[in-house]
Amino acid sequence: MGMTDKPLVTAILPSWNAAGFIHGTLASLDAQTYEAIEILVGDDASSDETPAILRDWAASRPHVRLILREKNLGWVGNCNDLMAQARGEYMFFAFHDDELDPDYVASLTQALQGDPEAMLAYGYMRWIEADGTERLLNGRRTGLQSTAYSRAKAMIMGTWQWHVPNHGLFRASAFSRIGGMKRNEAGEFSADFPWILHMLLLGRFVRIPRPICTKRMRGGNLSRSWERDAAAHIARDRAARREINASDLPFWQRLKLGWLIRLQRRGRT
Repeated sequence: MGMTDKPLVTAILPSWNAAGFIHGTLASLDAQTYEAIEILVGDDASSDETPAILRDWAASRPHVRLILREKNLGWVGNCNDLMAQARGEYMFFAFHDDELDPDYVASLTQALQGDPEAMLAYGYMRWIEADGTERLLNGRRTGLQSTAYSRAKAMIMGTWQWHVPNHGLFRASAFSRIGGMKRNEAGEFSADFPWILHMLLLGRFVRIPRPICTKRMRGGNLSRSWERDAAAHIARDRAARREINASDLPFWQRLKLGWLIRLQRRGRT
C-alpha cells in the first residue's frame, strides 16, 4: 500500500511550558514509521522556551502545522481548537510529556482499520513516576465490552486506569459527534473522563496487548496542578452524567449509570 492509499492521521500536540521535556515527544513523533501523518501543534502562550523550540523544529518539517497562541486558552480549549482544525481520518493526542514507540501510529491505525465498528484503539502504557518507579498499565479492559451500557458501567466501576485509552488513536468522527472535551464547574479537572466515557458509548474500543507509549510524570505535569478535592470530583461526576444523559441509551440504563457514579463518589469520600 502506498502512502497515498493510507488514511491520514493527525497528531494533536497541545503544549504549555514544556521546554524541559518536550524534546522526547518531538523525537518520538519524528521516529514514527507511519508516513501519512500530519502534526498539529498548539502552544498555549508558554512563558518559557517552548515556542522557540517548536518554531525551530517545525521549520524543516512540512507536515507540521504550528500555532503559537498569544492568549492562553487552557488545556481543554487548546485541544478542542486543534481537533477542529485536524484533517486526518484518525487522531491522537501527542501529549507534551509522552513518548511514543516508533510503530505507535502504524499499529493503532491497523487495529482501527481492522474493526470498522471500533471508535478507538489503544495499547499498554509505561507509567514512570518522578522517582523512577515504573509500572505497566493496560487500561483494565476499558471500552472492550460488547454493549454501550456494559462499557460505561465497567469504566465507572473500574480503577483509575480508565485514562489509558486517552493515549490511543480515535476516529475523527468522535470529535464531531461529542463536540470536544468540556470544562466543568471545577475547571479542567479530569475533563478527559467524560470525554472517554462518551466515546465508549459511541462504539467499542480495541486494545493492542503490548506497550506502545511511555508517560513520564514530573513535578510540573499540568494534570497534577489541578485541584483534586471533593468539589472537583463532584464537578467531574456531574459532567459525566451529562454525557450519559445526552446518549441514546434507554432511560433506565442512563438512570442506573448515574446512580453508579454517585455510589462510586460516596466510596471515595
